[in-house]
Amino acid sequence: MKLILSTISLNRYASLYFAAGVDWDENELYVLEVIHRYVQVLDEYFGNVCELDIIYNFEKAYQVLDELMIGGELQEPSKKAVVRHVLAFERHCELDVVTRNLRQADF
Repeated sequence: MKLILSTISLNRYASLYFAAGVDWDENELYVLEVIHRYVQVLDEYFGNVCELDIIYNFEKAYQVLDELMIGGELQEPSKKAVVRHVLAFERHCELDVVTRNLRQADF
């Protein structure tokens, strides 16, 4: 398999840098737009995202990315819908942990 990149897109948002390799047959502006959308969703989720948010909550950053994209394509264009899905998943996980703990305590 031969990998040939035409460009590497590097974007800076405040103190954060985002890099993406763009194949020769892909639209570079689309990649820039997807990176911009990802940063917007992270801002909405974390509230003015910074490097420490991503370092200490990298699972959440990946979860946001998974909700936003599938197979390299934009899945959900709505920022609010992505944040709503991530928050709903978190609530579901919290309820699952509470239920499991109650069952283990024989309640």
